[in-house]
Amino acid sequence: MKKSERLLAYWIRIPRRWRLAALTAFLLTVWTIEGVRFLTSRALHLPTIQDVIICLIPAILLFIVWKTKSPKSPPN
Repeated sequence: MKKSERLLAYWIRIPRRWRLAALTAFLLTVWTIEGVRFLTSRALHLPTIQDVIICLIPAILLFIVWKTKSPKSPPN
């Protein structure tokens, strides 16, 4: 079994709400660090490709986890 397959199997065993909480915490941490770094830099600059990747990957992962949540149907 490949390492990526083992990581995916481990990730799937984690309950969905914990996965969502972990991704949300990671996203907020990255955005906070990047925001502080951006605001404390000597010269204001446009975000680089690296900045975009750092901020978009957690956002995309969070969106995927959010969209794959099972919808709760009302009791009939």
